[in-house]
Amino acid sequence: MTPALFKEFEFVGFEPSAGVISRVSEQLSRVFGESPSDSTAFTLIKKTSFGFEGSLKIRSAAGTFVAHVIGDDPLSVVRRLSRKIRSQLRLWKRERIFAT
Repeated sequence: MTPALFKEFEFVGFEPSAGVISRVSEQLSRVFGESPSDSTAFTLIKKTSFGFEGSLKIRSAAGTFVAHVIGDDPLSVVRRLSRKIRSQLRLWKRERIFAT
């Protein structure tokens, strides 16, 4: 399966280290690899007064998969986003109908 098109990725309110960028990219690459082949993705991680807020949206002809989380650091936010989206993708894969 072709990975999703990495349409946009954004950090807001903070400057992530190279290590954070690398680990976030690695984590999201796995998610995108499980996404429908025609997917596009948008990811946002924003520093707020209460921690970090993240959102991940994957859009495709098969549907839209969306997750929003709040956490203490960007890596935990991305891990939680990944788990939520991967759960939605597993459900989609179980329920999809193939053309015959």
